Amino acid sequence: MKRICLILVTFLAFSCTDENIVEPIKEDVIINSLRSSLIIPQGEWENWASVKLVNIDNPVNVPWNRMTSATTIPDKIRFDIKAEDGWILLRNTISEKQPKLNYLIFYNQFTGFLKGFYYLETASVGNNAYWRIYFDSGSQKLLYNQDGFFTYPVSLNKEISGVNIMNITDNPVKGFTEGWNCFQVELTFDPLQPNLTLGITAFQQNIGSIVLKGDYNSTSSGTIISSPSSSSSIPTALDTFNKSTITAVADSAKNWILSNISIGGSKKPIKNVLQNTITSIVNNDMKSYVSSGISLIFGSFMGSSVSTATTNNYTLQFKTSGEISLTGRTENPSTTSIPSLKISIDNERKLGIWNLPNAPVVEVNKYAVLKDISMFYNNSYLYKYDFTKFIVYNRSIPVINPSLSPYMTNYKYSFIYSNGHMKNEIYNSTSNSKKELQAENKSKIELSKYVNFYADNQSGDYLNFIIYQNDSSLIRFHNRGGMPYMSYSNNAVFDVLPNSAYGNQNEPAYNLASTKNVMNTEDIKVSIEYTILVNGVSKTFYSTRTYDPDYEFASNLSYRPYLWTAKDLMAYFKK
Repeated sequence: MKRICLILVTFLAFSCTDENIVEPIKEDVIINSLRSSLIIPQGEWENWASVKLVNIDNPVNVPWNRMTSATTIPDKIRFDIKAEDGWILLRNTISEKQPKLNYLIFYNQFTGFLKGFYYLETASVGNNAYWRIYFDSGSQKLLYNQDGFFTYPVSLNKEISGVNIMNITDNPVKGFTEGWNCFQVELTFDPLQPNLTLGITAFQQNIGSIVLKGDYNSTSSGTIISSPSSSSSIPTALDTFNKSTITAVADSAKNWILSNISIGGSKKPIKNVLQNTITSIVNNDMKSYVSSGISLIFGSFMGSSVSTATTNNYTLQFKTSGEISLTGRTENPSTTSIPSLKISIDNERKLGIWNLPNAPVVEVNKYAVLKDISMFYNNSYLYKYDFTKFIVYNRSIPVINPSLSPYMTNYKYSFIYSNGHMKNEIYNSTSNSKKELQAENKSKIELSKYVNFYADNQSGDYLNFIIYQNDSSLIRFHNRGGMPYMSYSNNAVFDVLPNSAYGNQNEPAYNLASTKNVMNTEDIKVSIEYTILVNGVSKTFYSTRTYDPDYEFASNLSYRPYLWTAKDLMAYFKK
């Protein structure tokens, strides 16, 4: 990315007015061809030990008070509020001095995380609780990574009325507790974000227990459980979390990964991880998650790290989706004594960090080249073809929030072919062109009209790196440096004669557009990496999301129709 020398006013350094409403401080920032440096002063809230609530005589300690605080929020969540790490105080309702309006709402400009703290003055009756986050009069595209395995691109029109987020707590059930409670959600970027209103509402219910189903069978303690919300104001117990996203954060994410790495040929599912990579993960090196391919296991991944002589801080979260079982006696959700909150956000304050403008396009060469022919029996022949695919990445270059992009250095992105997902993943596919190529979407009668061109998995050239494997799941990817080009061979098929030729040598090929075909399809992992220099310290961020690609056939004018016989082909391959 070319950069020029200029001086800008940064809106990434903040403080508070007398009413603790966030306002920007004007700082001169020099951006040159080498790097853009930010000077962000300490946030005023960082020095708060306590706050005074209207209905409580004595001040209560804030969630990030390291001495003591009334909360069950995991430490990595409640302590992560520093301005130099990207956080701004989006709204402080405590300063407004209204009864029970005890919110502290934060937003992270480096990661796109929205985080809210609320102080509950008296215990709630329900043992399970969740927050509904939505955007009125504005784009729901900020929630396009909250509907399952795939993130939706900006161009897709998908109605997401909001997201339900279970209360973040170390407790195995998620009920509101007296003291500080919390939610956190990652937003995607919408370049056409209009003026909008952020809405926050709390619900509660009584349940027996929460059971996470699928490959991520950890406990619910310390995880973020969320689900797209229904359009009704109060959903029923059965549809609240019928499809859910499970976000493992910080130490719980790291420990789950380390506990599932196969060592010495064990049956644990995360495969092909070197010992030095394991050591790097233990030492909070986020780059090791990306270079090893571990970040590609999940629907999305976000990590960052900064290491100095005195600190080794890191941010880590991965998302998988699946079925959440609320067992025992389950009641319909109900509203709580917690007042709802609405926050106006103008279109100049863009939320989220990035997204793709369109779904990735995988271009399949319209002509499969014949690689080999062999006689089977009774003058029947087996034909083996070579396929080539290319990700047309310049049609889906990531769009970055312009409020952050001037301060990114060492920015890079890559597109990676992958296939497979963890058990019970919510595979929210939207690509019709992809479905048309998949055998699993067709009946046996329909398949009789299609030619099967599925890959030869034994050849080792199709998605040749396995990263996750157990009895129910196989996740693999194409590990050639994130290159958009891929070539592989199909399982040999009976009597599918080539019908085209290429070049002066009459290279035999098959025109895929001449028949209906089924073949391998892929998911596309898009990874971005960027560094931000803050107060003289480099902070590097890694973000990976999964997209459902569209498929197109590319035409090559060098091919021409040609009538082949098996005898001609046998002679051709004897040359």
